[in-house]
Amino acid sequence: MAGLLVAVISAAVAVAQLVEPSSPAEHVQECQHKYAAPYVRGREVAPGVVEKKFGSCSWPPVPGTGADGFSDVTVTEYAIPDVPMASKFTNAQQIESECTRLSLRYRFYSQGTVAQAPLDVDNDQIVSFYDGSPEAIPAELEGIIRDPRGPEEPGPKSLIVLSHDRYELVQAECVDPH
Repeated sequence: MAGLLVAVISAAVAVAQLVEPSSPAEHVQECQHKYAAPYVRGREVAPGVVEKKFGSCSWPPVPGTGADGFSDVTVTEYAIPDVPMASKFTNAQQIESECTRLSLRYRFYSQGTVAQAPLDVDNDQIVSFYDGSPEAIPAELEGIIRDPRGPEEPGPKSLIVLSHDRYELVQAECVDPH
């Protein structure tokens, strides 16, 4: 009987070792399976307003991700009303997450040209997509989007990125702030 007990315990330990991820790649794979990540889900929530949700996994976890490395980033994109296409900015993206720092990837489309444009930026500010420099909320959007530099509000942190229609946000994820 003791031999059978030892065999059962040994088998249970062996199975537990197989189930527990041991490498960063295995941790990411387990997270991706659990959340069906990475994903991008989008929908129009009002005329001129589109919401996208980005889910991703990383290992080891970085500030703003769950203990399993999962991060969920919600982006609400607002068209800036009554601005000509030749303006520097034609839209504003309010990005909400628990991330301390975000990595954003944009795809540029114009006259048959397609290119990728990265932007890594800290949360809780308003910045230009072009270089990450500080900006102000366009007057046309005041009162519509929340200023992340204002009083602390409950809920996720917020980042506002001012950009142009020719740039589409295709990836948003938490990254290590160091």
